[in-house]
Amino acid sequence: MPKNRPRWLAVTIYSVLRLLLFVVVWLPLQFLTPLRGLLALVVALAISGTISIFLLDRPRGEVATGLAAFMQRMNDRIEASARAEDEADDEQRRHRQAVGEHQEAGLRQDSDQISTDGSGPDGPDGPDGQGEGRQAEQ
Repeated sequence: MPKNRPRWLAVTIYSVLRLLLFVVVWLPLQFLTPLRGLLALVVALAISGTISIFLLDRPRGEVATGLAAFMQRMNDRIEASARAEDEADDEQRRHRQAVGEHQEAGLRQDSDQISTDGSGPDGPDGPDGQGEGRQAEQ
């Protein structure tokens, strides 16, 4: 496809040529043969389709090239979007791991303090929070 011709123009030219070829085949079938109506349309479609394979090869190639370029750009955008999503997921996963490791370190530090002051997991006041130490302060 020439660089100065837009893709939509190539599609339009091919479609108009294909339709024109169909009409050129159908009109003589309709008026110069005993074929009429739907049968004439079907035969004209088969004949014009066969002729277009050879006669409209270049315009069809231009349309195919434009369509392939369009699909390649679409695939590139999809891949770029998927890469960006994967990177965002990876970043979120790394952040969650860092937060989890930080919390783990804090829990280890808390358990070290508990074991050094001898108060146990319920604190110095006991399981109900109303131990002797708490009453003495009040």
